Amino acid sequence: MNNKYNINFPENMNKLKEFSERMKQITEPLNSLLSNICANTEYFSELGEKIRIAKENPNSLLNLYEYVDRLSDYFWTKPYKMSAKEMKCIIEKVNSDKEFDNEISKYFSNEKLGELFEDINCYITSKHRVLFSQIEYAFYNKKYALANNGILAIIDEMCTYYLINKGCTSRVNLFEPIIRDLDEEKSDKSLIILIMILNSNINTLYDDIEFNKEIKISTSKKIRRNPCQHGRSYSNKKIDTIMLLNTVYNMLVLRKYTNKYKSKLMYNRSLKEFSIPNTEERRKLKRKIKEEIEKRYEKQNSI
Repeated sequence: MNNKYNINFPENMNKLKEFSERMKQITEPLNSLLSNICANTEYFSELGEKIRIAKENPNSLLNLYEYVDRLSDYFWTKPYKMSAKEMKCIIEKVNSDKEFDNEISKYFSNEKLGELFEDINCYITSKHRVLFSQIEYAFYNKKYALANNGILAIIDEMCTYYLINKGCTSRVNLFEPIIRDLDEEKSDKSLIILIMILNSNINTLYDDIEFNKEIKISTSKKIRRNPCQHGRSYSNKKIDTIMLLNTVYNMLVLRKYTNKYKSKLMYNRSLKEFSIPNTEERRKLKRKIKEEIEKRYEKQNSI
């Protein structure tokens, strides 16, 4: 036979055999798995039924984790006083943050907004009361950009509640060490999920926006802390203000369950992450902060 293409048949047959053996190693376990599935159709039928029931239950863990994903996508924390049933209904109806905002706008009636303002007024610290009363005035007079600036200042300060170094300006993933710690303690999953949603909301709010380019924000809600507080861009949308008010409310509620983390978080600049330091690390950090304050004080007095 004329070997027109100079093919080494024995060598290629060996390669083919080797390839066949490798495929056999892959297909045999798959065939075994398929056989087991077929042999255990009753088990998988029961599993499928349990998943169906979980999906139908608005309060199931399966749906709660779905809420985490969707609320994170839509730049929201858990909407004020919204039941799991109402949440499930909206989540299944919408496919974008704009559609979600439209549904949420209907949910936040004038009555609901009045209750939200009242509850925040009850829980908010005394140092924020005057500012918050002005925020409320601005909101009801449709001065949403003014209201947003004020709310952002309150959120910013509320984040420092958890920080050892109150001068730290980083906020991204602030709640991650708390989530990990609560998870290790086997705390209530609903609480952990609430914090996960809040953490995602804060992360989006504190997006690292490039100031040297035209500021373009892809989401329906345009409010971001850094460009707003530095005078680069503003939002004058009512839905943005409602979203921020909702964030404030959730942070106030959360404090009751996370007060043991007050002044306990440390930020590592090189790793760009927060952690819960041990007692000795906390002492060192506090000592360092005190020394820096004393140096600045001495420098000011020497001028």
